[in-house]
Amino acid sequence: MIRGVIKRSIYNKNFILLLLFSIVLGIEFLFKTGSYRNFGICAFVITGPDTYKSEMSFLYYIFNPLFISIVASKAFYEDMNSGLYECLINREDGRRKYFQKMYISSLIMGGIVSILPILIVAVFLMTNVPYIPSDCFVLVKKANLFTAFVNSSPTLYIFLSMIPFFIYGCMISAITMVSKVYINSNKNIELMIPFLITVFIEFCGTFFYDIKLFHIMNYFNASLESIPGIIAFILCPLVVLTILYNRRVIKDDIF
Repeated sequence: MIRGVIKRSIYNKNFILLLLFSIVLGIEFLFKTGSYRNFGICAFVITGPDTYKSEMSFLYYIFNPLFISIVASKAFYEDMNSGLYECLINREDGRRKYFQKMYISSLIMGGIVSILPILIVAVFLMTNVPYIPSDCFVLVKKANLFTAFVNSSPTLYIFLSMIPFFIYGCMISAITMVSKVYINSNKNIELMIPFLITVFIEFCGTFFYDIKLFHIMNYFNASLESIPGIIAFILCPLVVLTILYNRRVIKDDIF
């Protein structure tokens, strides 16, 4: 079932739009790197789109949580709105297995959607931007759990740095699904909740930068700096969301 849900999420127009957006973002970044070559690809992975002062960087922060919601949760919303889940529950030998597999599938898809744009941009940058920054202060200021791999294996560093991004996508997907099971609107207004939360936090993070609370859902802050940061700002909320989801759809039996 998990493989089937992931296929359903990929084979839809929203995933194609995500790919197109990522490619356009990559091309735009490619043309903006002329005067920012000293930052390097590894610095881009740490600091994000703002590294190259792209005019489209703000679109990444705005659209990414929305893409995660509408792509990763597509199969779940379709099954709930159409009533198809009633047939699938019997095929999966019970509601517990069905809803757990659906949840896991959506979380995996959320992680994939989350890392896809920045991974595609990194591939574009590899054509004319060095891996390691020539500016020695860039990585010092933005050191994280994986910085030790920058000099020994920059490629490994890039892939390791995708782990917090992946977990972030899982969390956004979980927020979307929990919102669905508690609100349960046929108009799918729950899809906008992670988007609105993220925009609010980014807005507050811009104007109230010293308040760490507003960095909770930002890739490039505490979640990348330390294991306690990942636990406190990503894993703990993910565990809470999982408990809320299971309680609602299995114990309370709302569907």
